[in-house]
Amino acid sequence: MFGAGDASVADLLRDAIGVSGSVLLIVAVDHQLNMVSRRFFRVITFLAGLVFCTAALVPAASNAHAFFSRANSLPILVSFDHDWEKLFYKTYAGATVARVPLTSDDDLAALVTMSRAGYSGLEIEPFPNWNGYKALRFTASMIGGQPTQLNIRIHDVKHSGHYTDRFHRTLEIDAISQEFVIPLSEISTLDSGRRMRFDKVRSIIF
Repeated sequence: MFGAGDASVADLLRDAIGVSGSVLLIVAVDHQLNMVSRRFFRVITFLAGLVFCTAALVPAASNAHAFFSRANSLPILVSFDHDWEKLFYKTYAGATVARVPLTSDDDLAALVTMSRAGYSGLEIEPFPNWNGYKALRFTASMIGGQPTQLNIRIHDVKHSGHYTDRFHRTLEIDAISQEFVIPLSEISTLDSGRRMRFDKVRSIIF
């Protein structure tokens, strides 16, 4: 409903719990069914259904709060300051991410540790509609070692999976924190020839 995603065993389990809870509530409340005759068992069935429904609805309510908060935070796509933002970023290929203080306890940054595996990195699911904005702006640096290259990749819902059908940019970062600004006009036309769907941006990958 809120964006792209794959079904998982956890999704199936939550759905099953929610359906089971709803059925139990109906059985307990609807006297015409005559499935639970004694008051004691009716109360137990009702309480079990209530617990099941609550267990299914809490994650949905939490996700709804996260999506609402993200929309309210625009034009900031992700700040790493809030727990609800964890829904919108993930690591892969052995990378890890930790939130660390930047200038104060209330101002955090993402410390991403890459592995030696190919394509190790951080993926951010941004607010999908970028219409009305002019540039992507972010700050990056590295801890220790020599200056290194940071690759950024952006694609939309129409991404074909081909290298040419997404935006790429390679930046050099070092120990000094730098602010990078990429005008959306430079992101708009892809090597494949089509234009980026700024109303349906799906992913930013570092």
